[in-house]
Amino acid sequence: MFARPADVRTPEEFAAFAAEDHEKLAMSFRTLPWGEKTLLVLEHRTQATDALAHQRFARYWLVVRPGGAFVSRQLLRAVARRAEHAGAAASRPARAVPA
Repeated sequence: MFARPADVRTPEEFAAFAAEDHEKLAMSFRTLPWGEKTLLVLEHRTQATDALAHQRFARYWLVVRPGGAFVSRQLLRAVARRAEHAGAAASRPARAVPA
């Protein structure tokens, strides 16, 4: 049912990849200013290499989407917790170390 992952190593190879019955996936994180805060954005993009791959991925995504959305939210929350923790640690005064 699932094809073996393609051996694609560069952005150029990824762009040129067009083997039959494959779905290409790209993911990115980016930050956007949001008032006094920062918004973390997780983006997924897919592109089918042919109509058959598109049909198969559409059926797959119907089943996987709810779980994928949950995992994405959990990932974003974990990143936010780490960023907030790092920001809070950076704003605390250094503690004196006993000699």
